[in-house]
Amino acid sequence: MAIANRVPTRTLLLGGIVGPVLFVAVILVAGAIRQGYDPVRQYVSLLSLGDGGWVQSANFVLAGLLIAAFGVGLRRTASEDRAGRWMARFVTAAGLGLIWNGIFATDPAQGYPAGAPPGLPTSQGWHATLHYLGSVVVFGGLAAASALSAWRGIGTGRLSSIGWAAYSLLGGAIVLGGWIGPFLIVGPYGIAPTAGLLQRLTIVAGMQWLVVVALLQLRRLPGAAATEPTAA
Repeated sequence: MAIANRVPTRTLLLGGIVGPVLFVAVILVAGAIRQGYDPVRQYVSLLSLGDGGWVQSANFVLAGLLIAAFGVGLRRTASEDRAGRWMARFVTAAGLGLIWNGIFATDPAQGYPAGAPPGLPTSQGWHATLHYLGSVVVFGGLAAASALSAWRGIGTGRLSSIGWAAYSLLGGAIVLGGWIGPFLIVGPYGIAPTAGLLQRLTIVAGMQWLVVVALLQLRRLPGAAATEPTAA
């Protein structure tokens, strides 16, 4: 992140808007138009495979770079409390996890591409194992960042901050629930038949939270030096 040190803070914070919007837009459009792909049933990571798979791989990397840069911008604007510093670090980690997932693709599964097993593979290659670890960092990082933001909101005791805390806790709960849920809902092939839809809801919940945080920080940026520390 040495290069990011020379980038204006406002530019870094804009990454928290552009990166999430880009990522969600690509997975929704690609999932809708990719031949043989079912966005309700199949995971987003499978879009990195087959014809046109490079688009999703590039989406992982570019969105990840923007979100990681946003984390650096958050660290610059965060108050000096420990929760604020760690929140920024978890956001950066989530961005780096996305980059990681763009480099290491998952294995064919859920019937995609054609000829793949109908469920999850019983064994996986090393690159798929690394991809899964990256997913843990992404979803875990987003959930942890939102939980820390909620903790900061509760700590202020202000009514508006408590509302923010409830919003952040709900977002984090959706991220965790949507990530773990498909493995708990047993379908015909050992995974929820709506796994793709649940994962998309999870992604949207995490990404829209990042966008809201970025908007709030950008709004406070001109008077940051004289602004009272806030929950976000």
